Amino acid sequence: MDFEFFRTIPLVTRTFLLLSVASVMLVSFGVVHPVEVVFSPLLVFQERQYWRLITNFFYFGHLDLNSILELHWLCVVSSGIELQYFRRRKVDYCITLFAGMSLLLIFRCLRVVDTPYLSFSLCNALAYLFSRLMPEQEANIFLLVTIPVRLLPLFFLAIAIIFDMQRSIRLIVVENLVGHILWYFLEIFPCITRVHPLRLQEMFMQ
Repeated sequence: MDFEFFRTIPLVTRTFLLLSVASVMLVSFGVVHPVEVVFSPLLVFQERQYWRLITNFFYFGHLDLNSILELHWLCVVSSGIELQYFRRRKVDYCITLFAGMSLLLIFRCLRVVDTPYLSFSLCNALAYLFSRLMPEQEANIFLLVTIPVRLLPLFFLAIAIIFDMQRSIRLIVVENLVGHILWYFLEIFPCITRVHPLRLQEMFMQ
């Protein structure tokens, strides 16, 4: 096993990837049932099963080709953002991830989207953010096709339209909206107000 390659993955992405792989393996070997990690507002707020607020972001299904491709895509997108935009700002990237997770949970609680696992949605929101932060780069989609990063949101939306996945179209729009909100508060809001709500590492490191 190439541990040297694993060590080249930036810390935050590596941690997220490890937790996701652990979740996939635990479910695949029957140690944990998928229902135990699903996000349900009823179970979270009435039954006080607060771990569901987090665990649903690390579940990518059983171990199969689809989960492997999704984990690879997570690694590509998250590593690209962390290495290039958040270089030496791990705390800021963690805060950005937390903000993205919180927004997705809010949309889920408001029933704007209806999906039990928000892991794929977070990954797609990061893909949108990646497309705005580094539009000139190219991305290899699931090892099959290479396109400019700036076209990622349109690519995924086109796939949903081609296959007439109405539920997926609405979900993709919400995912892109979350990514756009993150981009706005990273790039635009600070230029207008000189306030950086997602850039707090310097404050924590003082």
